Amino acid sequence: MVFFERIAESLGESSGTVFLALCVVVVILAIATIWLSARVRKLSRGRSHDLSGENAERLARDLAACARDIKGLQDKLGVLSSNLDRLAKQQMLCLQKVGFVRFDAFDDVGGEQSFALALLDTNDSGLVVSSIYSRRESRIYAKQVSAGNASHTLSSEEEEAIRQATAT
Repeated sequence: MVFFERIAESLGESSGTVFLALCVVVVILAIATIWLSARVRKLSRGRSHDLSGENAERLARDLAACARDIKGLQDKLGVLSSNLDRLAKQQMLCLQKVGFVRFDAFDDVGGEQSFALALLDTNDSGLVVSSIYSRRESRIYAKQVSAGNASHTLSSEEEEAIRQATAT
């Protein structure tokens, strides 16, 4: 009681009033503790799983179904991966690089009606097509290109078309 009397003197209140106030605070804290304890138990019950009997069987079925689904997805992923590899190899052989040069083949013909067109794949292989235009006739030539080198002698315009195609 000496403790309460000292607090009462410092607050200017009687020791009975201080004691009563402290008792009210203790009761409020006890109620709060009981309420929090009940909440913790309720939350703990929600997290615990009963793995006996029917619940264990249901869990085992669900896990087996998930394992089958995962296996099926792995199989499909393997097929997709092999298809993607095959398409990547095929794509390397597709037309990917183009070079185009227009020019006047003869001094008496204007308008750059002649052209050289290089069509190459990833490996710089394909063909170069040239069209030579004159007032009396037009001629078209095609030359095979392998790794950037032609099978026949190239004109300067054809070389430029291949240079444009391989620069991209």
